[in-house]
Amino acid sequence: MAGRARARRFVLAGALMIAWLLCLLPRATAAAVRRSDFPPSFLFGTATSSYQIEGAYLEGNKSLSNWDVFSHVPGRIEDGSTGDVADDHYHRYEDDIELMHSLGTNAYRFSISWARILPSEFLFVLDLKLNSSFLSRFRSMNVSFAEGT
Repeated sequence: MAGRARARRFVLAGALMIAWLLCLLPRATAAAVRRSDFPPSFLFGTATSSYQIEGAYLEGNKSLSNWDVFSHVPGRIEDGSTGDVADDHYHRYEDDIELMHSLGTNAYRFSISWARILPSEFLFVLDLKLNSSFLSRFRSMNVSFAEGT
């Protein structure tokens, strides 16, 4: 346990040192970096994790995930927060994608809660029912997938 705490302190100290050093850089340094400085195939992107951004707790036929159950047990999360609303990406995904576009990103890595795709709490191999309303909504977004993902 002491080793983990020491490792965490080391990582935190390193991150703070890097942040401090970045503050010392002249403002012109960041402005001097241009997209053309990178190869044409370079991907500028963002990434998200479903529980941290989705929200829409139990909407759209979603069932409970492990984190939904865990975060609703009093005392499990110090400040009592849950992912019930989170960043509300479920309702605001179009605005979020527009924000990513305005940043000039050309890649977005994301995850979708299995509790949205397979909403039944008790799934059997022979009785697999997918959440067709969610999948239809997802398909309507015209998402293109990279090979192998």
